[in-house]
Amino acid sequence: MIGLNRIEIIGHLGSGPETRFTVENKPVATFSVAVNTKTKESEETCWFRCVAFDRLATICELYLHKGGLVYIAGRLKVREWDNEAGQKQKVVEIMAREVIALEKKRVELDSAIGETKPPESNCDSDDELPF
Repeated sequence: MIGLNRIEIIGHLGSGPETRFTVENKPVATFSVAVNTKTKESEETCWFRCVAFDRLATICELYLHKGGLVYIAGRLKVREWDNEAGQKQKVVEIMAREVIALEKKRVELDSAIGETKPPESNCDSDDELPF
């Protein structure tokens, strides 16, 4: 039997990714994404919990920020456990395989002022153009 488990979403991050490490010291980033759907009659927001592993987790931590627009592709996974009171808990998560930040990362301008330099030219003078 052949099955397909694939999901793609575009939405805004509810908060920046939270990164923790496995016992093997591999990074795991978790974050939530809100997807808004509008019709003529109403607007609906659906929240998705997303998980990224290894190098993708590190990239998420570096480039994703609260409110940023993001594309996520992956598969759905249901995770179940018993809480401290012995009650069954269940969560549906997107196991991310691809994450694309659709906005440039915000840069703190205070620290960048005065520190940026124009790119250096490969020409010795203005008269010698490389083309």
